Amino acid sequence: MLIDAHSHLQLKEFNADRAEVIARMRAAGVKTITVGVDEATSARALALAEQYPDCLWATVGTHPADGSLEVFNADTLRMQAAHPKAVAVGECGLDYYRLGVDAENIKQKQKEVFRAHITVAEEVKKPLMIHCRPRAGTDDAYDDLLAILKTTRLASNARQENYKLKTIVHFFVGSKATAERLLALGCYFTFGGVITFARDYDEAIRAIPLNKILLETDAPFVAPIPYRGKRNEPAYVSEVAKKLAEIKGLVYEAVVMQTTANARAVFGIDPVRDQSLKTTVEHL
Repeated sequence: MLIDAHSHLQLKEFNADRAEVIARMRAAGVKTITVGVDEATSARALALAEQYPDCLWATVGTHPADGSLEVFNADTLRMQAAHPKAVAVGECGLDYYRLGVDAENIKQKQKEVFRAHITVAEEVKKPLMIHCRPRAGTDDAYDDLLAILKTTRLASNARQENYKLKTIVHFFVGSKATAERLLALGCYFTFGGVITFARDYDEAIRAIPLNKILLETDAPFVAPIPYRGKRNEPAYVSEVAKKLAEIKGLVYEAVVMQTTANARAVFGIDPVRDQSLKTTVEHL
């Protein structure tokens, strides 16, 4: 079994054949976490997870590049995050890729909304699904992310003994050095279809222990080879696993076993019945 840790099955791209996409996903032995990017898509993700409780879970949040930042409502997020099918808060974070005019004010608003997501995640004790995208050729958004997470973790640890906020950096595009800084804070990372056709991520992937990696599709976006140019879907996550195994010099089965165990542990989902799945291949 494989877990696609980040998809968007609730989006309009799947309206015509969503049931068929989920049937293909099931046939491929894949389960997925459907990620909200604003209040409406978070609500639809929860509804979809309720409809398919055997293979779907949801996250709830507001994407930093989404137009709804100005109408973000922390009380609504808190209510959605408390739903039993919500396994994380997000997609939330910082996106500096196309800030345009008034860049500094936009950054400050993103930071404000991101901190609100962190507060809710601490309250409901669920992990953060983080979106972080820097300007081209820089790690600027990651630098700000690290500063916020460091402050948050210190405060969180002081307030709540024996509690540590789990963080997943979705679609990591930073440098090896940035990956190592995030690893020092205990972050997990997801990689998707882009690693099958671009070599920009290989160095970071080799530097990150397998026990800190999750697989994703980000469906309907960024389909892997051999489906590049087509709509992505969760069943294709096996192509990501194959490429990850190749980059790290591992057998495919080891990647499947460990990334599935990672997703189960991070999100608290799908309890392990097969004791063999507890076998780890840490630090490979």
